[in-house]
Amino acid sequence: EKLHVLMCLDCKSKSCKPIIFNELVSHYNFLKDDLVVYWGTLDGIKSYFLVDFSSFDEIKITKLIGDFENDGHPTPLSENEFIIDTYPDRSRISKLEKISIQEDFVTEVEIIAELKQPFKFFWSSNISR
Repeated sequence: EKLHVLMCLDCKSKSCKPIIFNELVSHYNFLKDDLVVYWGTLDGIKSYFLVDFSSFDEIKITKLIGDFENDGHPTPLSENEFIIDTYPDRSRISKLEKISIQEDFVTEVEIIAELKQPFKFFWSSNISR
């Protein structure tokens, strides 16, 4: 398994700061200017995490509460909602899911679509691209 580093660059002070290192950081997106959601690990736990960059001196990382063992690509709807696509399971079913972040970082997951994937992937039917 690959290990990554997530860095934060403060353009005003021209400083660079490592935020996460020796963990898996995959599939990330901005929910707002100073808030990133990523799927990966922190302390070896797989989940979606929020990285709050509102203060360069005190960057906060919070685990979203939910069953997020499998990864997907987050696409923001708002600062509290995003859509993910999942990789096909053993039955070749992939899902589009809407994740809503509630109080205390508890999540609500709504399945938008379940799609049967072919044995061969083509651009128009592969939702993981």
